[in-house]
Amino acid sequence: VALVRSRWRGVAAVATTVIRNFRQRPAAEWGAEYQAFVQAHRHADLPATLALPRSEVMVRLVALPGLSGAELRSAVRLQVDTLHPYGEDNVYYGFAPLAGSPLVAVVIAERAAVDGYADLFAAAGVRLRGMTIAAAAWWGALRLLRREAGAFVMVDTQGAAGELYGESPARPVFTAAFDVSTLPLDKAVAGAAAELRLAEGTTPRSPEELLGGDTGFAIGVAAACPRWGWRLNLLPPGRRASTARWPIAATAAAAALTAVVAFLLWLRAPLQDRRYTQQLRQEIQRLEAAEREVRGLERQTERARARRRQLEAFRRRPEADLALVTEVARRLPSSTWLGFLQTTEDSAELAGAA
Repeated sequence: VALVRSRWRGVAAVATTVIRNFRQRPAAEWGAEYQAFVQAHRHADLPATLALPRSEVMVRLVALPGLSGAELRSAVRLQVDTLHPYGEDNVYYGFAPLAGSPLVAVVIAERAAVDGYADLFAAAGVRLRGMTIAAAAWWGALRLLRREAGAFVMVDTQGAAGELYGESPARPVFTAAFDVSTLPLDKAVAGAAAELRLAEGTTPRSPEELLGGDTGFAIGVAAACPRWGWRLNLLPPGRRASTARWPIAATAAAAALTAVVAFLLWLRAPLQDRRYTQQLRQEIQRLEAAEREVRGLERQTERARARRRQLEAFRRRPEADLALVTEVARRLPSSTWLGFLQTTEDSAELAGAA
């Protein structure tokens, strides 16, 4: 059992435990052990995702190029009865298009097996949200964690049960189960490498090496981030438990509020700069208007001064003319008759008879 937390920083394993011999033990007994584990980590309300054993499912790769949506679902539904040996309507199946390939992975499980696991976990008090397979979890975890694995063969063993998984340019995905007690590991790896068109002597890798965690961690990642995997769920919709939405809503609301606050803080500086620029422009316009007014007043004052000087000159001119006439009369002999007198600022013109 693995608890995996998904946050915006990434995914991380919270805790893991092993419930041994659950098939032989009473369901209520190991169910209580499971509940104690999840309650200890405050995840009692979280439904579980179960990975079915690879030996109990069939994985088929079907070429369906150019199809998507409803067309792809219809095409898979038409072909699914030809992909398994069970009777009609005796299976649950799911499918997933493989990105970058025309192939579609179709996963098929016998109805009796799926219903048996669902009844067993229900008797134990464990709510199930879905059923998947390890290969789907590995596919999604490799891409979510951005692990550049290239072409590889991976081996995972749980007791006597072994599972092979690989990817290569020749085959986008390969998965198979084998019995460790009857088939040597090197032969199993050699067969997988041949299917993937890899070189002889390819060294198998482990989930810990590729993903930084075991298969339980990968399944937890697939449950926490289902959009990154095959989005595969073999559990019938009527038996799926839903997750309480209030914690998710609270987390989403907190994240939205944090985003709004961060956006406002980021927007604060540009708004303040814009407001300060507007205030500076208004102040400049006010001072320019005052300057124009002052210059206008200076021009009016200068014109008034010139007018005053002109009027003062006009006022003083008769006195100067009278003084000139008096001085001319004083200097001319008394027998002189003056018939014309014209003055300017610096000269005088006389005409008459003596």
